[in-house]
Amino acid sequence: PMDSVVRLEALAALPSEPGLRIGESGASAFSAWRTLPRVLLPLAGIVSGTFFGAGFLLWQQEQQHLVQEATARSEAVLREFRTDVASQAAALSMTTNALSGSSEIRNNLAAGDARALLTLWQPIMHALSREHGVSYSSLHSGDGRTLVRLGQQLGADDTSGRRLLREAMETGRARSGIELSRHGVPKLWVVSPLIKDGRMVGYAQFGTSILPLLQHRISPGVEIALLVRKDRLFRPAWESRTARGESWLSLPHAVVAY
Repeated sequence: PMDSVVRLEALAALPSEPGLRIGESGASAFSAWRTLPRVLLPLAGIVSGTFFGAGFLLWQQEQQHLVQEATARSEAVLREFRTDVASQAAALSMTTNALSGSSEIRNNLAAGDARALLTLWQPIMHALSREHGVSYSSLHSGDGRTLVRLGQQLGADDTSGRRLLREAMETGRARSGIELSRHGVPKLWVVSPLIKDGRMVGYAQFGTSILPLLQHRISPGVEIALLVRKDRLFRPAWESRTARGESWLSLPHAVVAY
């Protein structure tokens, strides 16, 4: 018994190692758990930032791809539409050239006989409208006076096509192009000089709306709208034919023509 007491006293007298005091290991573990959130929260922020950053980059790339695809599709539709307009203009020019060979039309143009020209022109216009979609036509004297004027919903105040007529009179050559009516209807016009015995006796003019050409270019995934600047329109004339529900005030600087 005395030996065991001596051993215990000897052990108690031994110097203890630093950090081996009673209860210190439990305190260290508790302190480590308290510091864990301070380590995990920044780490979670870094992971979340990386995730959302990668998602944003993917979204941005997808948006750029969509914009590029839409731009390419729009350019393709525009090229095809221009091709359609050129083909339509060529067809109208061929029609005008064929009619210009009529000696009756040239003789009556030279004489300025509007009544005889109207009699000759009406069946021709009906046939062209039915077979080739021609919507408007007119015959003009050599000095530009209108002798015959036929067309669907073609008002007396509709001066579209006059610019091309002036160009044909100035150059003596056939002209074609798109002009806008006061009602906001874009029309494709072709003007050809008519010559008799080497003298310019008048001009034949044909026109058609380009809206069917726009409709032809609508396809799945492709929608088309045609905007016209307001300074190119006469507001009362435009509003008089807009049974389509569009308001002049819908857009600040343009109206929806199609």
